[in-house]
Amino acid sequence: MLRTVHYPREIMVDRVVFTPCDHDRISPCRGAHNRLGFAYQMGFVRLTGRFPSQQPLEILDDLLAFVAHELALDATLLKAYAQRQATVSTHQEQIRLYLGFRPFGPAEQDQLRQFVLGEASRLEHLSALRAQAEAFLYQQRILIPAASSLHRLVVEQRERARQLIYTRMVAGLPSSLPARLDALLDNSTDQTHSPLQTLKAPAGAPSPRALLKLTEKLDRIQQTDTLALALSWLNNNLQQTLAQYAWQSSAYRLRQLQAPQRYTVLVCFLHDVYHDTIDQLVDMYNKLVTGTYRRAQSELDDTVKRRRIPYHEALQSFYLMGQTLFDESIAHEAIRATVFEHISPEHLQTQLQQAHQWLSRDTHDVFSWVMKRYSYWAWTWSHQCVHIWEARPPHASYGF
Repeated sequence: MLRTVHYPREIMVDRVVFTPCDHDRISPCRGAHNRLGFAYQMGFVRLTGRFPSQQPLEILDDLLAFVAHELALDATLLKAYAQRQATVSTHQEQIRLYLGFRPFGPAEQDQLRQFVLGEASRLEHLSALRAQAEAFLYQQRILIPAASSLHRLVVEQRERARQLIYTRMVAGLPSSLPARLDALLDNSTDQTHSPLQTLKAPAGAPSPRALLKLTEKLDRIQQTDTLALALSWLNNNLQQTLAQYAWQSSAYRLRQLQAPQRYTVLVCFLHDVYHDTIDQLVDMYNKLVTGTYRRAQSELDDTVKRRRIPYHEALQSFYLMGQTLFDESIAHEAIRATVFEHISPEHLQTQLQQAHQWLSRDTHDVFSWVMKRYSYWAWTWSHQCVHIWEARPPHASYGF
């Protein structure tokens, strides 16, 4: 007897527990081994959506133990049941009719093809498509076919879905776009690498030069006019899968693809790179501005520290003049002379000039300090925002 995978007990409790009607259907079977076998096959269908293989009889140990406990029978009785293939086949047809399952015939096959074709427009992995196909058959009360047949059908429909996507993509391309896309894969002798490889190059450490490279990358993508293509009809997950194929492939490998597939992959790749580059641009600019802010704050702090002594001397002079002004023992006409006795006119003039400079500059607000010392950042950022906004696709929006 063949033993296969295990199923959690929670699933068996949910699907297999026998109702009074089930027991009424199981009881007429003659012999304990036939009752156990009939119940086991009924539980197998409810659990997996198909019948167990007959030669040898497919055994799920957990299921067999569960069914034997439900019927209060010895699980070893199933060995005797498995020896009568005719009885096993007869029971399968009876169980199918009782549970309301349909065999996997031509009509059911066409129904499954249409379902898998729709699912393949949003799912890439065969395992996920197969799981969806099995769930669909179970919900429709259709017996799941052999694993090889189901796998073949899923592979065929996935390929058909891809061809439909490639055809639709190529049909929507402007006549001049294929040549631009092929140019990205050109690796002529006078170039060290293809433009595609340039687009794949990492952003690098935050710096003004790296920032310019990102904007150049955006310009190169915009020049292909690929962003004018709306891809809302193509599932986002599938877009990512197709773009990832380009990320992982060399220019040579992409050139070997059939034109419809190659152009579809490159269009998805360019859209993906464009949006990633905008995210990188914003992130890099934020890091550069943050660094600039920190440097400005450090410079401002150093400037304040260097002026600490002049500040203190100016306060002393102010204190002395205030004391002199409010000293009633000093005549009004002698106030000026008294002040100059303690503070020389030249020193006081210097302090006045310094005070004028301090009062005419904002040395307390770091933002104002940044704008005065690093004003080119504001111009650069506004220029890049306008540049990206004017070149954006009509259907795109960014939170600037």
